[in-house]
Amino acid sequence: ALAPTPAARKREAARCEAAASLREEQRAELAAIDAADWEAALRRSTRAAEIAASLLPPGAPALGLQLLRAGKLHAHCGSLRESVGYLRRATEVLQACAQLLPR
Repeated sequence: ALAPTPAARKREAARCEAAASLREEQRAELAAIDAADWEAALRRSTRAAEIAASLLPPGAPALGLQLLRAGKLHAHCGSLRESVGYLRRATEVLQACAQLLPR
């Protein structure tokens, strides 16, 4: 078996770091929701959506759900324009996922 190149190892380490950051942002987001700290939840959710978009495939259900949560929190905090953008993106991702399901 061929050993991974230094560049490949570096890319894999960056992906692992991003995945750990995503998990932490989502954990903090849900804790803030549980505490009804909506502004903190919004910050964490927005950051989690950014990380998810850079880490996950464009049609990943987990990406769609993260975008949905960010959109809901934007609406809850009164940022309706931002909410619509997130919810539209979530809808696109989740509709693409639904098309892959057996009929």
